[in-house]
Amino acid sequence: MKRLNAMPRRTLLIIAAAATAAVAGLLAVAWYQLDPGPLHRIVVSNVVYGGSDFWQITIDDSDHYVYEHHGVEDRGRIAFAPFAAQLAPAYELRLFPSGSADARDGLGFWVEGSRRTVAPFIPALYTGHTRVRDFASALHEAVVADFRRKNKPRIDALTSLRDLRTVEAESKGCYGPCGIYTITLRSDRSGTLVWHDAARVTQHRANRIDWNIVRAALHDAHVERLERFYASRAVDTQAATLYFTFPKLGYLVEAPDSSTWPQEFRDAFRELRHAAARATWSPPLSAYETERLAR
Repeated sequence: MKRLNAMPRRTLLIIAAAATAAVAGLLAVAWYQLDPGPLHRIVVSNVVYGGSDFWQITIDDSDHYVYEHHGVEDRGRIAFAPFAAQLAPAYELRLFPSGSADARDGLGFWVEGSRRTVAPFIPALYTGHTRVRDFASALHEAVVADFRRKNKPRIDALTSLRDLRTVEAESKGCYGPCGIYTITLRSDRSGTLVWHDAARVTQHRANRIDWNIVRAALHDAHVERLERFYASRAVDTQAATLYFTFPKLGYLVEAPDSSTWPQEFRDAFRELRHAAARATWSPPLSAYETERLAR
């Protein structure tokens, strides 16, 4: 005997289909509401992600970018549209919350769309998120390529060192016996060493600098890899600068904190000190000055 209140199978299927459609519709509406819309500005911050130093790139729909790295800013232009198209479908823009309570290192985003602004953060320890990681890598590679193209004359000059006329190394001292002095070596084999101490300033002169050895040492140190500025993270450490002069180009490298010096800076600064320690100066260097330079 059939149950009087039993629904026909077809009716149940219709109800289930309607419920599924309603849920799908609600999800579609929610997904649309979370969509930032066409993108107008993207900021990507790499916070020690993958073991690299901090960098940040800002790019907008005028095709202009700002590249912040090692304490300096570089500006240029690359096409914005391809990168917006690559990032826009990423679900992280809709679903990931801004910031992260359990991580400091990772990829941070600030994405301005026509409908809303989103700021997802992908911690470095999280796996997956291939789309946003690939986007960040592609954007960074494109900006670095443009940066290198614009800086090609400087990089080429520092790579060959053929036309280097003068190199200067300045030690600005530290909380300790680093010494405060300026070494200037020239391609005409002359040199100047100005030494500051508590009582006086002494200027030494030399006229038999082995310029070929100086240039070879700088080449081996790969000074073409040097940035213009290195960040300061500690106090009372040694501060120094390097300055390279070419016929039509000058390049200053500022390194105010020896704890952040890259190997290229350490090698170049050391070799210039050692070249000064080997030189014959008038008046002669004191034992203290020679010891400081030969370290």
